[in-house]
Amino acid sequence: MNLATAHPRAALLTKRQRVTLATLARRCFVVLAKYGNADGDFHAWRRITEAQHRHYLPLYAHFSCLMGRPGVAAKKVLQAETASRAYALAKLSRECQAARVTLAYPRAIARKKYRTGDLEALTGQQLWRLTYCVRRLAKKAAAMQRGGIKGGDALAAVIGATLAKAQMRGGRARGKI
Repeated sequence: MNLATAHPRAALLTKRQRVTLATLARRCFVVLAKYGNADGDFHAWRRITEAQHRHYLPLYAHFSCLMGRPGVAAKKVLQAETASRAYALAKLSRECQAARVTLAYPRAIARKKYRTGDLEALTGQQLWRLTYCVRRLAKKAAAMQRGGIKGGDALAAVIGATLAKAQMRGGRARGKI
């Protein structure tokens, strides 16, 4: 399973991830106990059985930071953001295929809202917003089809109305597009 495109919240941590975090937590606890900064006993630190896959990199970064390894912590935080962005980009691509539009449509929205047409430069949150825009587009086109307008015509009408509304606002980044 490709963890970059699989849903990051879908599964609990794997056994290997739990072992890695438990080992790192143990090392961190020993380092902090040495200086008298560890709270409670180690068993309270090991409670990671309910952690999900999306928690792995932030937990790794947290324990690394507590151990005094800020470089490793920063690297893991960046990896977590990249994984989130990769998943959001894959989901956007799938939604575009389902709505039968090319990635040019979300790029046009990104140019209007975020001042860049490069989808790789957007954050995960911005990519999710574009995904929801594409979903709304597909729902509007489906509603128009149920009303008797043919598929391609309905999609073109929705896209044209959406882009015309954005141009009437002067391309400002506010409200829904």
